[in-house]
Amino acid sequence: MLAADEHDDVLKAIKRGELMSYAKIKRIAESKLNGVVVGQQLRRTNRGWQYDLRIRRKDGKVLVAIVDARTGRIVATR
Repeated sequence: MLAADEHDDVLKAIKRGELMSYAKIKRIAESKLNGVVVGQQLRRTNRGWQYDLRIRRKDGKVLVAIVDARTGRIVATR
């Protein structure tokens, strides 16, 4: 969970166009990974903001996708 000051930073970054909204990131990830997001966490890293998404695929397997919050690019899955 984000601290109050980080929450404000995220809102400001979205308004400046530096981050995509969670709704848009969710749509991208679900489409590309053929599943449903069942958990998410936004965190700031040394490379910028990223979403860690838990995605349940149609075959029942759950994977974690790391998504760049600025571009929507899936950086890694495991």
